[in-house]
Amino acid sequence: LLWDGVVQGVLLLAAETRLTPTEAQPWAPLEALARLLMPSLVRQRERQMLDQSLAATRSDLEQARAASQALQRYLPAYLRAHGAQLAGDPGRAAACPVLFGQLFGLSLERLSRVETLAALQAYYARVRNALALHHGELARILGTQWVGQFPGAPDSALFGVLTLNQMLLAFRDDQAAGLAAGLGTGLGLHQGALLGGTLDAGDHVEPVLLGEGMQVAQRLAAMSITFRTGALVSEELVQTLATPEEFDLRALGTYRVGAGEKRIGVFELFSLRAGATLEAMRSLQDHWREAIQRFRAGHWREAAEGFESYLAHLPHDRPARHFLRQCRQRAGR
Repeated sequence: LLWDGVVQGVLLLAAETRLTPTEAQPWAPLEALARLLMPSLVRQRERQMLDQSLAATRSDLEQARAASQALQRYLPAYLRAHGAQLAGDPGRAAACPVLFGQLFGLSLERLSRVETLAALQAYYARVRNALALHHGELARILGTQWVGQFPGAPDSALFGVLTLNQMLLAFRDDQAAGLAAGLGTGLGLHQGALLGGTLDAGDHVEPVLLGEGMQVAQRLAAMSITFRTGALVSEELVQTLATPEEFDLRALGTYRVGAGEKRIGVFELFSLRAGATLEAMRSLQDHWREAIQRFRAGHWREAAEGFESYLAHLPHDRPARHFLRQCRQRAGR
């Protein structure tokens, strides 16, 4: 590189300086030598540029290979089986039931960091086992959030939620004095388009899930925490159930999800309720449907009366209290 600079400097000096023939005499040998060596220097520079280009290409190929391997490890079998479809039409994505979970009520101040990590590992071990019993997969853990997928029938996803609820109740009882004392999990279940991809995180490739299925399930999980309902299910998934009579579901209305204008029907899986509460909710299903129909029709006072009657039997029902509050606000306009 130093010699290259010297040669180029000599040529520049010879080309740009205006010297008399007498003044240029001492420079003539150097200029001749520079012109003699220039072709070999050009070839050397070309080789250097080619080597740099090859190194960059190898780096790109290695990164692409790492992304492919990460994606193969991460994506569940259902999406891997549709790889040809996704590759042939990148705008399309495979549809499958997506379960999004959100932890809340963590008692972190009671435990050390090591104890907290151990408790969370035990929690996620139960989540993984519950989903696996119904052919589901714990696809991703994002701190206090997680994503599960069920490549089989939508009914399997609902049965998986019921099993998961029982396992988490047992976990909370086992950990009553520790992290799980006030632990709860908001759950959202949706049948929608799902697409796997990767994100370049600088020093590694991070697999991600994209698409409407993920967004709606996450929104439903957040709503379930607000309503304290345990699990919310989209109408799209309910409509695909082979045996809907196997599950206790009640409509909660339609809601806007995501950034668009799309509204979806939302159902509560109240099979997660226990004992006398579950039996009372089953017996009051007709009262609930009537109150919801009045609410949707905009008959606020009649709907309020229906929810008040419902709450007389189940005073701690959060969705009923939410709708009653909405009725009173709108009736007072």
